[in-house]
Amino acid sequence: MKPVSQAKFWIAGLLVAFSALYLVVSSLRGAGMSEVPISEVRGQSVAGRVKMSGRVLADSTTYDATHMRLQFIMTDDSGSSIGIVFQGIKPNAFRDGGQVMIEGYYDAKRGVVNAETLMAKCPSKYDHPATEQAPAQMLPLKGS
Repeated sequence: MKPVSQAKFWIAGLLVAFSALYLVVSSLRGAGMSEVPISEVRGQSVAGRVKMSGRVLADSTTYDATHMRLQFIMTDDSGSSIGIVFQGIKPNAFRDGGQVMIEGYYDAKRGVVNAETLMAKCPSKYDHPATEQAPAQMLPLKGS
């Protein structure tokens, strides 16, 4: 067996180091991103990455289950709205009028956001605090 030359060792080491650096940078890319209001996104003249939250406008949702393509209009408290296109499985908690958060890219030509991630809040978990209930009676274990 031939000994490995130092040049090959350094090249392999550099490839591993650059690969690790790339993974770290790409995973942190969206971590520091702050939410942008819809009105600011619509004012952008160039495409860019955005993170937004708002409500799904009633009766604005269309979902093609065959192609897993979800389209809806998202609105915020100021009355601004924007079209959202999401390619993927529709979340179970997604509802008309429900709260959503998206991350994706704004397509200025079409005036829509192509969402890469879509998170829907479940109203039963976030709207009202749970009411206290009496503890359930304990049943005796078998064999006791």
